[in-house]
Amino acid sequence: TGAGVVLGTAAGGGEERAQLALPDVNEIRWPEIAPGPGEDRAGLAVVGVPHLVVPVQDLEVQGLMARGRELRFHAAIAPAGANVSFVASLGGEWAMRTYERGVEDETLACATGAVACAAVLGATGRGELPWEVRSRAGTRITVSGQLDPTGGIRRAQVGGEAKLVYQGTLGPAF
Repeated sequence: TGAGVVLGTAAGGGEERAQLALPDVNEIRWPEIAPGPGEDRAGLAVVGVPHLVVPVQDLEVQGLMARGRELRFHAAIAPAGANVSFVASLGGEWAMRTYERGVEDETLACATGAVACAAVLGATGRGELPWEVRSRAGTRITVSGQLDPTGGIRRAQVGGEAKLVYQGTLGPAF
């Protein structure tokens, strides 16, 4: 990938789980972005790609993806912008929704977003590793590694459901 080589493993023996090693999160930045209603202070973490993490009270609030679109292009994270991951604690578990740049809409699961959420929550004392989050698709993503006391995650790994969805053969270049 543009962020470097991503190593992964898949469990054998009928287990449908995979694990990916992702780039370290070296720091958390706190851009000057005024929180909207029901939002806490946003943190920016780079996990190969930039993610603005916005802790919220309600993931089902009307207009959440419109807010994601607005924040994705916010001047405080210009010029490239960022993916925007909203994260909330729901009845003892964490859940997230991600507005992804390039897609310019919500994605159902985001491994780099999960790592960014874990890093920002860890930096604010609201999370520790391993950390688990439920994606919009309903699957669980586990983030492990080592929280850096100054902010960030070393040796970041994500694990979750894995299914073969396509198989093909590449021929010679044409």
